[in-house]
Amino acid sequence: MLIFIAVVLLVAAAVVWSLRIHSSLVRCRSRISDAWCETKVNLQRRSDLVPLLAEIVEKHSEHERELMPEIARRCAQAMSATTPAEQARAENSLSNGLRAVFALAEACPEIEAEESYAELRRRFEQVEDRLQMAHREYNDAVESYNTLVESFPSLLPARLWGFRPIEPFQMDYAIERPPLEPGLPGAADEGQ
Repeated sequence: MLIFIAVVLLVAAAVVWSLRIHSSLVRCRSRISDAWCETKVNLQRRSDLVPLLAEIVEKHSEHERELMPEIARRCAQAMSATTPAEQARAENSLSNGLRAVFALAEACPEIEAEESYAELRRRFEQVEDRLQMAHREYNDAVESYNTLVESFPSLLPARLWGFRPIEPFQMDYAIERPPLEPGLPGAADEGQ
């Protein structure tokens, strides 16, 4: 009888432990979903600025008109991506194109001198700062989740319930700047 009670207690403890792991995995997955939504919002903000950039560049640079339809195509591709992996590929392609446009703008004194370009460049920087923070939050959530899914002993119930590792989101930015650290000057603007 004592052995039976010990076995029942052991099974009950395993079930409770397994349910706690399940709850942790669900919380992590929810955090990933929230962070991905924030990332998508910021990606959309960035894409919304592309037509304004195209307008300024086309106004001043007749010989680069073929570049802007390519940027628009890449932007549409990025907005139609459905998975983080597709999104990363499309966003990296868009970032490469945007870097070319910004390089063109910097080489053209008429564009550099225009106030609307300076304001648009500042807005791109703000959006990319927000995007960088959201991107970091997403990857932190993915890392926490993957640690639970891939480490022993939590991988046992995780596999049992069908939890699988998730790929982190890797993307390049159009405006190359050092990453912002929360609490440093410039990071306060990211919430506006």
